[in-house]
Amino acid sequence: MNSSTKEIAIYLEHSESTLIENEHKRLRKFLTQLQNVCLKSNTNNVLCNECDSGRIASCLGLLPSYSLDLIHVVGEHFHHEEKIMLSKLSQHNSLELHDYVKNHLKAHEKIMKGFDKLVKNCHQKKDDLNLHQIYKEMYELVTKLLTIHEQTFDIAFRTQPLS
Repeated sequence: MNSSTKEIAIYLEHSESTLIENEHKRLRKFLTQLQNVCLKSNTNNVLCNECDSGRIASCLGLLPSYSLDLIHVVGEHFHHEEKIMLSKLSQHNSLELHDYVKNHLKAHEKIMKGFDKLVKNCHQKKDDLNLHQIYKEMYELVTKLLTIHEQTFDIAFRTQPLS
């Protein structure tokens, strides 16, 4: 965590805070669903040929859906965060806040590029018929990136005290 993030507090209106929290819940739900696609998600060294053809077809069919959902859900969330941050910046312009917003926006861009690369890699690997590993890698990377992002940047969001 960089030191400027610790010092920054962005006070959110109740509606903004609710929106961000609901989107974080939606992201956690998405990650749970992603983790549970494979019926043997808690097992190591799973080969897809251990599943019947219907299940394999289902996993193959779900991969594009989860890939698009990932980009959509995270992109929409980042858009809302950016809109809120830019609004706060226009109200309370300071060098520290400007730097925080700039770094936060760069982090969003980096994550989205990482997700684009992840999706492309997953679709290239799908012919290997190791869908369990693809879903596992997708879950682990997305979880890691979003957790780091939340701990580094979203920690600055505070709910505006009710008066």
